[in-house]
Amino acid sequence: MGCSYGYGQGRLGVLLEQGSVRCTSTLSGDLYRGIDNYVRIDDSIRNSYDHLALKVSNGSVEQDSADLFLVIPSKAGRMRLTILNIPDDSVALGYVYMNVRTVPDPKLMLNNYRISSAADLPKALLMDCDSLSIFFTDDLPGSEGWIKIKEFTLGYNYGGFHVSHLNPSNKMLFETKEIINRLGPEHEISIRVKVEYEGQITKELPIYRITIY
Repeated sequence: MGCSYGYGQGRLGVLLEQGSVRCTSTLSGDLYRGIDNYVRIDDSIRNSYDHLALKVSNGSVEQDSADLFLVIPSKAGRMRLTILNIPDDSVALGYVYMNVRTVPDPKLMLNNYRISSAADLPKALLMDCDSLSIFFTDDLPGSEGWIKIKEFTLGYNYGGFHVSHLNPSNKMLFETKEIINRLGPEHEISIRVKVEYEGQITKELPIYRITIY
């Protein structure tokens, strides 16, 4: 990679080339606030030293292996990652800057259609929907498995009354589709979703609202 670094470059070392330290757990190479991010030091640096450490400007870092580190940023923005030579950790070989994002709010997935909070949808799309799921971002492989829908409630107004219908899983029941099919155009429905985190923590997400046309 041709990185140039030395001991006479100040307490942070030198600014290293892009890719000297890279995130392996996202497609973009960016980090995300508050979650595990795996970061690897390039072989062109690692192979020149017996033991390296990584220091971060916000959040925490733990070493997973010789060249792999677990980084958990505490805030979004620009983050400095400094490579240190161990045991002489007073010597900084160099540093890079990486972008830290905030994990997007969860979107509701109806088959392959994503809803942030509100949407206008054709009735046919709802009738073709077999199940609901939660989506965060394509940039975090595996994030689709972070939370699972335990149940969801379909709500709507009819004759001046609010009616709700519970689905005890993420599956769209036949009875639920019958209700949707009877509703006319411009009718608004709400979907209240209850999810599980790792099969233990149950939480209710904000209400998603859909206007049928």
